[in-house]
Amino acid sequence: MFKNYLKITFRNLKKDKSYTFINLTGLSVGLAVCLIIALFIQFHLGFDRFHEESDRIYRIAKEDGRPGELQRSGNMQGPLASTLAEEIPEVEQAVRLQGVGKTLITVDSESFYDEDIIRTDPSFFKIFDIIQLQKNTENLLSDKNSIVLTKEIAEKYFGREDPLGKTITLNESDNYIVTGIVQNLPAQSHFHFSMLINIPDEMYGINIMDWNRFSAFYTYLLLDQNVNPEQVLEKVPRVLEGKILEETLANTSYFLQPLKDIHLRSDLSFELSSDRIMSINYIYLFATIGFFILLIASLNYINLSTARATTRLKEVGVRKTAGAGRNNLFWQFTGEILILTFIAALLSLGVAELLLNQVNALMNLELSTAALWSPQFLSGFLLVVFLTGFLSGIYPSLMLSSFKPSDVLKGSQKVFSGGSLRKGLIVFQFTVSMVLVIGTLIIDRQMSYIQNKNLGLNPDQVLNIALETNSSQASAQSLIDELNQIPGIVSHTASAGIPAKDHIRLFLFFNEDDEEPTPVYFNQIDRNYIETMGMELASGRNFTLSDFEKERSKALVNRSLIDQQDWTAEEAIGQKIQSYEIIGVLQNYHFQSLENEIEPALITTLNGNPRFISARLNSENISSTMAQIENIWQQISPSAPMQYSFLDDTFNSLYRSEEQLGILFSGFALITIIIACMGLFGLMAFMASKRTKEIGIRKVLGASIANIVALLSTDFVKLVILGFVIAIPIAWYAMNQWLADFAYRIEIGPGIFALAGGVSLVIALLTVSWQSIKAALANPVESLRSE
Repeated sequence: MFKNYLKITFRNLKKDKSYTFINLTGLSVGLAVCLIIALFIQFHLGFDRFHEESDRIYRIAKEDGRPGELQRSGNMQGPLASTLAEEIPEVEQAVRLQGVGKTLITVDSESFYDEDIIRTDPSFFKIFDIIQLQKNTENLLSDKNSIVLTKEIAEKYFGREDPLGKTITLNESDNYIVTGIVQNLPAQSHFHFSMLINIPDEMYGINIMDWNRFSAFYTYLLLDQNVNPEQVLEKVPRVLEGKILEETLANTSYFLQPLKDIHLRSDLSFELSSDRIMSINYIYLFATIGFFILLIASLNYINLSTARATTRLKEVGVRKTAGAGRNNLFWQFTGEILILTFIAALLSLGVAELLLNQVNALMNLELSTAALWSPQFLSGFLLVVFLTGFLSGIYPSLMLSSFKPSDVLKGSQKVFSGGSLRKGLIVFQFTVSMVLVIGTLIIDRQMSYIQNKNLGLNPDQVLNIALETNSSQASAQSLIDELNQIPGIVSHTASAGIPAKDHIRLFLFFNEDDEEPTPVYFNQIDRNYIETMGMELASGRNFTLSDFEKERSKALVNRSLIDQQDWTAEEAIGQKIQSYEIIGVLQNYHFQSLENEIEPALITTLNGNPRFISARLNSENISSTMAQIENIWQQISPSAPMQYSFLDDTFNSLYRSEEQLGILFSGFALITIIIACMGLFGLMAFMASKRTKEIGIRKVLGASIANIVALLSTDFVKLVILGFVIAIPIAWYAMNQWLADFAYRIEIGPGIFALAGGVSLVIALLTVSWQSIKAALANPVESLRSE
């Protein structure tokens, strides 16, 4: 019997090729998208689980009240790790981690920059599972000058040579001996490193074991077996009593972050590896979109199957007359959709393989279809495929198997039209599609707004050269002098910081009676900074170029600062902020992402060596100008590669995740529209074929082609419009929630909805009109010949 059902299934699939194509295409694309989303979710849910004791590892963090804000931070005091391990019995091990930042690496006179060096303690290897490949000492990092390399970095710097015992110099001054080689960390780690070095006793001239002067370490704890982390957390304030300032302790609350939650659930202000942190909301968002895409594909089958039910009435009647029961027919029809779904599942593997490289490149991921063949993933995928087929087929199968054979064979069977159901499903499909289309348009408009907004400065053609080493900073003036000779440079300057990069943050008292200081972003600049960056003065004056060094006590501020103090631009001139006298007020300029309000900023003259040299280039012959700059750099700082970026690229990099989201939304919206329209196309084709005689009669009686097209298309167009109307409030609410993260944002106006509705309506009209026009152009003689 099964063999017979199989033959009938393939015969039916072959008989109606358009029906088969629409369902196979929709299901295979829907399953492929679900596959990729499932791989994406599995990848992110698997972070940090490769550590054997991951269930027992926690990171301690804090929430402390600062003026005007509440900050969640992981920066802990130097002595905290060892103190917790000694004084809390439930803490088995503790370790500190600190990112070094961009560092110049010198190996055998060759120099490289590296941003992934981490300072840590020897206990690092007792907490985290790091595979040790080579070592020349039992305890790695036991010596202050020890350095541990990953296999990838060891091969990069030393090739096939044995790196153990070799010397590596950091920042032209600190020599380290390679004592170990470890396996590269898996991609699913919330922090990554290229090298590990010991934490020194002093940093920036401060003893790191001073409880109240240095907080810069991420502290991880390995708890004993079966310990409730809340018990440990309750003991932390008591341990810290008498060690940190009483006021600081009173305003700080501590919490523990499970290691496996850090990647998706951490919301700290700064992270050890910020590119390895993602919001759990993205998991929910993509899972929801994948579900709806697969649902839309499944609804196509339900719609087309119920519409085509009349074509199989005689088959049902004959089978029931021959002795087939309702259960037999139910499983026959259900089996057909299951076979169709499993064929689509096989096709989806190929589609997923084609799309995966693009997704990896877009999202900077390392997803692989190899994960599909793991027993856990494969069983889950097969279950989804079965449920998709079974749930898609259950209603059409129940309906078809319920017909009475006597009525069917007499032609008196009243078939449930399912018109209301099909209309509801079409409305649902286009509602989901239009929510995604509207979302795509809003993301695109917001990104366009960000890219074109007046930033209060001009970032175009501004080259920023980072001075990463002491020697390059000391040679800054020589470099500046040489830049004067390059005709392609319009103006240049030096500074301690640049917009869209981290600035120093100071906490300043504006008045003697202020109870709390005000957070202010601080920068130090050299001559021509304001002109080079394209900033504008609202009042007052710039620093005097001829007496630049004498203006150490003067300051420029932005409008945000004077607005906070309720000063006008004119009133602010001459006001004092601690030791600085305001001589000029700048128009507000953005030095952070547009997700943030412009905060108060204070600028003084450069005191000491700069960290950046900035130059505005002539737009003509930029490549020639760059070649001259690089040549000068090699002459002045031959030991370090030149590190540079353009200011507009630096600003754009702040919104990379939003751009990725926009591209993904565009893809999802396109897929849902295509699947929904394919179903609409198939349904329209079937309905037109069922009304062939009616169309023939209408044409004989004088109906025009336009009348016929309107007759067949109007009902479907109404459903699309209804779907659009339902989508408007859903999309408006969802995208307002997304835009809430931006301090500077577009307003969602009617134009966006009109554009989305117009595009969707045109696509739907083209879809149904094709079949309508084809039916309207048919010769009525052919359809009425048998009458």
